[in-house]
Order: sequence, then C-alpha cells, then structure tokens
Amino acid sequence: MPVNGSRRIITLLTYLLLVLCASPIGATAPERSSHMATRSRSNPHPLQLGDLRPDPHNANVGTERGRAALARSLREYGAGRAVLIDRYGTIIAGHKTVEEAKCLNLPLRIVKTDGHHLIAVQRGDLDLATDA
Repeated sequence: MPVNGSRRIITLLTYLLLVLCASPIGATAPERSSHMATRSRSNPHPLQLGDLRPDPHNANVGTERGRAALARSLREYGAGRAVLIDRYGTIIAGHKTVEEAKCLNLPLRIVKTDGHHLIAVQRGDLDLATDA
C-alpha cells in the first residue's frame, strides 16, 4: 500500500478512536484556550481526563501497532509516566497515552509545576529487582 494510503488509514483510525472515546475534536487553540479559561473561572472543579484536549497541530499520528502496545501496557501495568498539558488542558506531550487512558477510564491526577523541577513518577507497587 502506498505511504499516502497508509497515512489516510491511520488518520481515519485516529479520528474513529477519538470519536469512540468521546473526545471532542476540532476547536482551534485560541477557541479552546478561551473556553477553558472561562470554564475554569466560572467552574473551578479540577480537570478531569475528559477535559484534556489534543493539540490540533500535533503531527504525530502514531501507528496501529503502537496504539495496541500502549493500550495493552496501560491495561496490564497501569500508568507509568506523565503527560504534559498547558494551563488550559491542551495536551503538549502524551496524546496517545491520553487517548488510551480515556478509553480505559483511568482517573487523572494533576501535578502543577512551573517547569523548574523535574517531575518523577514513583510507583510504590513496582520493584525493578523483583518485578522484571
């Protein structure tokens, strides 16, 4: 299959995954940022996983194989790394992880930072010496 045909299929699969997981798409960054800023001022509830929105300019469409591996890893081992979002909930890094986490209804824990500290995710249930 030509490369362009593969990209169309991957794009279609990505769209279907987003629709099936009820992740709204299509808002431009300024519209989304404006909406999120207004919502957070009027309704100060903590962000939920469903509030996170993909960056419409994210060029990484991923692969079916990668998505399957990520879904299997999240199901079998749980979350083991952080994703990065801006102040309004727009995903900067970790788009595929968020998509799969939405499908699995994983809870979201926000760690607020200003970028001056490295954030380490420590799993109390894992021991590399005995779990590997």
